[in-house]
Amino acid sequence: MARKTITTRSSAPDKSRPRQLVGEEQIRLRAYELYQKREGNHGDPESDWFRAEAELREDSQRQAK
Repeated sequence: MARKTITTRSSAPDKSRPRQLVGEEQIRLRAYELYQKREGNHGDPESDWFRAEAELREDSQRQAK
């Protein structure tokens, strides 16, 4: 399976700042960590995915500053 890379941008359009890349594998691993944190209890995999993506995007933007 080919890996996808998701390109993210901050909410403010700033063309001088390069795009920050968050890889699908990074998101998958973080989403799995969130699932494990719930000790495998029922949850919403999509919510885990979106939360993981948002966290990684924030971390990436913070590091770019």
